[in-house]
Amino acid sequence: MRRAGVPFTVRRTVGAATLAVFLLAFAAGVAWFLSPEQVRLRSLINTYNAKAEHHAALECKFSGLSKFSDRSHAIVNRGGRPFHVPIGQRPELIPKYLELAKYHGALRRKYESAAWHPSLPVEPDPPPPPEP
Repeated sequence: MRRAGVPFTVRRTVGAATLAVFLLAFAAGVAWFLSPEQVRLRSLINTYNAKAEHHAALECKFSGLSKFSDRSHAIVNRGGRPFHVPIGQRPELIPKYLELAKYHGALRRKYESAAWHPSLPVEPDPPPPPEP
């Protein structure tokens, strides 16, 4: 007499066991990804990356200001029309701009490193040099 239903074979048993292993691994991965510690670390990574981008922009700004130019004006495009804008740069400010660029460069490197290692503690920022 023949049994009704799906016949029992080794191939189906191995397939079912493989499927069960994959489902358990997926469930464990989702549980790990949504754990409070992983959520906290991802939040720290995003915060440190935002701070690194902020300090990178300031480093670029101050290093650009430190480049002395003899030109007394720049041409900018406003509304499709060129305008001449005076450049208010004083040579005595160049060392201060270089110091600010180095300061923000150090903070950028610090926060980039912190984003790669979010579980390590981050020391407080040093006081900024006086702005010109």
